[in-house]
Amino acid sequence: MKLTEPLTSDLRSRFTRADAALFIAILVVMSIGIGSYGLYEPHEAQYGGGAQEMLMRRDWITPYLNGSPELNKPPLFYWLIAIGYVLMGGFASPEFCARFPQVLIAVAGAFVAWRWAFELWGRRSARLAAVMLSVAAGWWMFSHQLLIDELLGTLYLASLFFLWRAIVSGGLAKWVLFYVLMALAVLAKGLLGIAFPVGVLVLYIVIRRKWSLIGQAHPFFGCLILGAIVGPWAFLFERNNPGALKYMVINEHFNRLFDMRVPHDYGVVQTDAATFLLITLIWLMPWGLFIPEVVAFVSRQLKSRQPSEPAISMIAEGTIDASDARREGILLLSIATLIVIVFFTVVPSRLVYYGLPAIPPFIVLCAGAFEDRISNPIRFGVLDCLGPLLCGAILLGVAPFVPALLGYIPEFSDVIGSKFGVSALALAAGLMLCGAGLMMKRRKILSALVALTALMCALEFYATAYLKSLDPIYSSKALVQELAPVLGDRFVWISEASDEVGATAGITYYLRQKGWPIQVFIVDIERRPRQAYPVPSGFLIDRGEFEEKWESEKPVLYVTDFARTNWITDPPLLPSDCQLVRVPHTGNRRVFANSAAAKILSNTRFATVPGSTPGVEISSAPGN
Repeated sequence: MKLTEPLTSDLRSRFTRADAALFIAILVVMSIGIGSYGLYEPHEAQYGGGAQEMLMRRDWITPYLNGSPELNKPPLFYWLIAIGYVLMGGFASPEFCARFPQVLIAVAGAFVAWRWAFELWGRRSARLAAVMLSVAAGWWMFSHQLLIDELLGTLYLASLFFLWRAIVSGGLAKWVLFYVLMALAVLAKGLLGIAFPVGVLVLYIVIRRKWSLIGQAHPFFGCLILGAIVGPWAFLFERNNPGALKYMVINEHFNRLFDMRVPHDYGVVQTDAATFLLITLIWLMPWGLFIPEVVAFVSRQLKSRQPSEPAISMIAEGTIDASDARREGILLLSIATLIVIVFFTVVPSRLVYYGLPAIPPFIVLCAGAFEDRISNPIRFGVLDCLGPLLCGAILLGVAPFVPALLGYIPEFSDVIGSKFGVSALALAAGLMLCGAGLMMKRRKILSALVALTALMCALEFYATAYLKSLDPIYSSKALVQELAPVLGDRFVWISEASDEVGATAGITYYLRQKGWPIQVFIVDIERRPRQAYPVPSGFLIDRGEFEEKWESEKPVLYVTDFARTNWITDPPLLPSDCQLVRVPHTGNRRVFANSAAAKILSNTRFATVPGSTPGVEISSAPGN
C-alpha cells in the first residue's frame, strides 16, 4: 500500500488547521454534559473527594478519603483532578472541574492514536483513528466517569508508540520517552503500568526472536528513569504512611490478582470471563463489529512482503523500509490489544472496565483496516458488512421489547425516564446499522463510517441524559443539597457501611463543597467488608460507638447504604428510637434522625415519622 502524504518528519507540517479543528470539535463534544450530574458513588466521589482533600490539606503525597489516608492507588489521577479544581474552580461546577481532566485524557489518547495511524498509513487513517476512538462506547463512557483506566490506556498507547519508534529507528531518546511514560503509568495505576508495556516488549522479542533488543532497550537505564520519577513519591508516601507501600503492592496488586484482596469490595463490577469479553466487545462498539475484518487485515499485513516507500518518521534516518516499519507497528498494536484482554480473562479479579486499555491499540488497527479497504476496494469482502447488518437486524427485532427487558435491570427500572423512547432509539439504531452495512456492501466505506459516527454521537448524547437521570441513585449531591442549607454544620453524619469503602465519600464531598470540613462516620459491622489499611481509618465506628453517638444530645443523621434495593433480603442496621426524615431525591437511601435532630427538624420543612422497620420494602418507603 502506497502512502499518499508527502514524506516529512516535521510534525508541524502534518498537524494542519483541519486537524486542529477536528480535535477542538472532539474536545467540545466530549465535554458536553460532564458537569450536569453529581459525582457517582463510590468511585467518582472517592477520586474527586481525594483530590479535594489534597488541596484542603496541601498534601500532594497521600490521597485522603473522608479525612483518613486512602492508600489504594498512586497519586497521578488525583493530581490531575486537583489541578482541574485549581484552574477552573472559580467559574465551573465542581463536577465539571473534576471530570474535565478526564476528557483531556481521552482526547490525548485520540491524539496518540492519530499520530501513530498517521505514521503508519497517512492523514486520512489518522483522522479516522482519532474520531473512531473518541466515539467508541467505552472510551466515551469513561471520559464521563472518574476512573483511572482511561488514563492508563492513554499512557499505555503512548509508551508503545515510542517503543515502536525505538525498535524501528533506534535512538536513546525514544527509549527514554518509553520509560518516562511507563513511569507515569505506574504513578497512575501501579505495577500494571510496567507489566503491560514490558509484557508487549517481551512477547515482541520472543515472536521476532530479536534477542539483541534486550540490550538495546537499556534496561538498567530504564530502571534508573523509573526510580527517578516514581521513587521520590514512593519514599515520601512510605515515610508519611509506614507500611503503605507493602499494603499497596501486596494487597492492591498480588492479592487483587488472585481475588484475595481485603476488603473484597468490587460489588457488581466484578464479572466472569465470558461476561468480561462481552462487555469489552461492547466498549469497542461500533468498531467491535469489525473484529473479523481487523483480524484479516492484520494477517494480510504481517504476511505481506511488498516493497513500499519509506515511512514518514523514518525518512530522515533511512534505517528501515516502510513495509517493515508498518509490520512491526501492526504486530506491537496486536500484542498490545491481546495482552490486556487475555490477562484479565485469565485472572479472577476482572472488573467490567478493565478492558479499556485494549481499546486504543485496537482502534489504530481498525483505522488501518478501513484505510486498506478505502484504498483497495477490490479487497472488499462479506466481512465488511456482516457485523453491522447482523447487529442492526437484531436491534430491529428486539426494539418493541426493550422497555420490558429493561424492567429486569434495577438501574433502569428505578428511573422512570430511562425507558422513555428506548424502543424508538433501538429502532433508529437498528436502521442506521443496517444502512451502514448496505453502504459498505456498495463500497461506500467513508459514508458508512460517517453514519456510524453520527449514530454513536446520538447514542452518547442520550446516555448523557441518562447519566443525569441516575443522579439521585448513585450520587449524594441532591441529598446534601436538600438538607445542608437547613441543617448547617452542627449535625453529626453517620453512614451505614457498604460493600464499597468509598460509598460514603459523596456525602463528605458535597458537605465540604459548603465549606464544612465534616467527617462522616461509618458503622463498621461484621457483614460488611473491613478495610485492611496499615493506618487507622479514623471514620469507622463500631456498634457501641454508633449507639453512644445516637443517644447523645448532639443532632445525628444516619444514612443507609445507597446500593440497597430491598430491605427484606438485605435489612439495614437501624438505631433505636429513630425518626425517618422525609427527604426527596434520595434514591435507595433512607435518612434517619435521632431525638435531638428530629427536634430541630420539626421546625423545618423536613417532617419526620417513626423509623421504618427492616420488613418494609424500600419502594414503599417515603421520601422518593
